[in-house]
Amino acid sequence: MYNNIEDKFLYDNTNIGFSFQFFSPLSREKIASKLSKYLGKNVIPVDNKKKIRFVDEAIFVSPDFEGGHRMNSIDTDLMPYHTGVHTMLKCMNFINEMGFTNGKTNMGIKVSLNESDLNLKYRLEGLNKFKYILNLNENQIFKWWPNVSSEKQKIHQSKAIFIYPKQMYSSRLTGSLLEKSNSIEYNFPESSNFGTNFSNLKDGYLEISYAGGKGYQRKKKEAIDLINYTSRHLYETLKNNFSFGIDERRKIERLLERYQRIIDTTKDYDTFRYNYPDIKLHVDLKNHSFLIESNYQLLRNKLFELISCCEMQKAIINYDTVRKRVQVKDASIKKGFSLSGIDFFNCRVEADAKDCLFEQCHIRNSNIIDSVLHSNNDIKYSKISNCKYGGYLNEIKSSSIYSDKDKIINADLKNCIVFNGNFSQESTIDDKTELINTLG
Repeated sequence: MYNNIEDKFLYDNTNIGFSFQFFSPLSREKIASKLSKYLGKNVIPVDNKKKIRFVDEAIFVSPDFEGGHRMNSIDTDLMPYHTGVHTMLKCMNFINEMGFTNGKTNMGIKVSLNESDLNLKYRLEGLNKFKYILNLNENQIFKWWPNVSSEKQKIHQSKAIFIYPKQMYSSRLTGSLLEKSNSIEYNFPESSNFGTNFSNLKDGYLEISYAGGKGYQRKKKEAIDLINYTSRHLYETLKNNFSFGIDERRKIERLLERYQRIIDTTKDYDTFRYNYPDIKLHVDLKNHSFLIESNYQLLRNKLFELISCCEMQKAIINYDTVRKRVQVKDASIKKGFSLSGIDFFNCRVEADAKDCLFEQCHIRNSNIIDSVLHSNNDIKYSKISNCKYGGYLNEIKSSSIYSDKDKIINADLKNCIVFNGNFSQESTIDDKTELINTLG
């Protein structure tokens, strides 16, 4: 479990909790009864995850519709490390005996530390997220838990390049500002596609979602390795929360050089045109230089995002002065986290996008929220929430759709899970698609 006294001291002051997704032919009541005997703990079946209230070390079994009607979830509260590892191993054995996992299933892990007992100056809610990401060895994590193509969205690396300044053109970038990672001065994208979830730091724990996939219940050593690595990395980060060593400063320098290079090459239209000849700019569908120059600052920040974070190298971009929208055509958008207010036409997209429009796009591994899926979009391995369907011939495969009941879904669905909403007469739904609380 650990190799030295220092590790023992750390793990003695580490707490872990879990959420195990799995399928089983048994009812949730039977699962809870058998699991209770298996663990020697109180296991409570509930019909909704929202009803879970962790008291008296209870464990809960609930439906997890993320994987359809038949998916279940075993959820535990935070427990001392040794108790938690023991419980994890027994739950994995139970799933192996009483159920099965597939490409849609995941094992969520929560990690917290007893900061006072570890003599840490900073508590988890004050974690320097930038420092944590800067030194995170996700290559090793992905060796334990390969990010193979499956029926669920793939996990992206939480790279430091996704953290960038909000006012990048108004002042020269410095390492000291980046080290402080002030949310007022820097954009820090959050995504369910990241393996590390910082949203619960205020509640005293970090959540990771690298583990999962078909047969994850048999990967016990890899699960322990992931927990141990996360605990150590969390501890080492908090121990030197705002102190950076030589190697870290070199990483920051390389990051700043990359930022500054893109800032310098996009600061004005003439410089941009020279450095990015394959990205053509228009204003109101006109390519007159005087129009572009007079409106360039209105789209410059979007250009930085698309080039720096999304690795866009070739595109036709139009700025609509009436709608105040940036429109992108014929581009490849990779890992576009926290994009908003952009219209995409004939693009290949992998993004977290809000308030966007998509027309004739090839969309993969994306979270699309409050957007318009107009027509002829090919969507797979994605999550679509509260969107409008403005046209026809959208094909959605192996994805989750969350909709309001008053919104009409207009698409051809294959192997999807749909929550709420109803369908147009033109929509088609295959027999592998599950409808939950929907109207015909």
